[in-house]
Amino acid sequence: MPADCSTKEQTTQTPILELRNVSHTYQARKDEIEAIRDINLAVFPHEFLCVLGPSGCGKSTILGLLAGFFQPAEGLALMEGEPILGPDRERGVVFQAETLYPWMNVRDNVAFGPRMQGVSREDCRTISDRYLKEMNLTAFADKKTYELSGGMKQRVALARVLANEPRVILMDEPFGSLDAVTRIQMQSLVRSIWHHEKRTILMITHDIDEALSLGTRLLVMSPGPGTIEQMHEVTFTDTALRSETGRVAISQEYVALRDEIFESIT
Repeated sequence: MPADCSTKEQTTQTPILELRNVSHTYQARKDEIEAIRDINLAVFPHEFLCVLGPSGCGKSTILGLLAGFFQPAEGLALMEGEPILGPDRERGVVFQAETLYPWMNVRDNVAFGPRMQGVSREDCRTISDRYLKEMNLTAFADKKTYELSGGMKQRVALARVLANEPRVILMDEPFGSLDAVTRIQMQSLVRSIWHHEKRTILMITHDIDEALSLGTRLLVMSPGPGTIEQMHEVTFTDTALRSETGRVAISQEYVALRDEIFESIT
């Protein structure tokens, strides 16, 4: 496992999120299951970090620790050097499973966070309408969420997170249940949001192509108990932003790295 999973340029920056020497176990019925072992990870401002690995390697455990859903058994989970003690609106989470409120319409789902923070009804509507427009969902603002397709529900979920103005967006395999075309559309949307709004994103995925086409840096994990085995800086998402098609060009470099990662996780 690399002792340092950051680049030379990043070592002069202050990480916004960190895991320091983190190991974590879960209590099973008869014994403990070790999910991750000795993880050192840093997330830097405005990067798109993808954590990639096979099922059961502890990827979602890493996200849960950074989100503040639970505390590490060993080591530290930090935000700007301070311990993460619980969930916080500065760390927004987009899940794979649907987490929308079915009794609310789309606009009220998006406005829920600001409303809970005491924002006025008028300002809540302004905020929700801004992000619904960004997600191309304005025409569906008054629909109930159960009337939407899977891809539209994920756009609502992303809009709801963005409405809270988090400093970091944590995404836990958010497109895993979508069909191939919708997944590509969502990837393009997230790439655009990251680029134009200068967001900081950490995405958990087991899809190598998704990681290569979105990330600016990839961490590759071993099978469980998960350790970080590789770190790659990549620029394929930059080529997609410059491309007229908005798609990543499949170059020899891309194929070679995809094959290398595939060999390491199988």
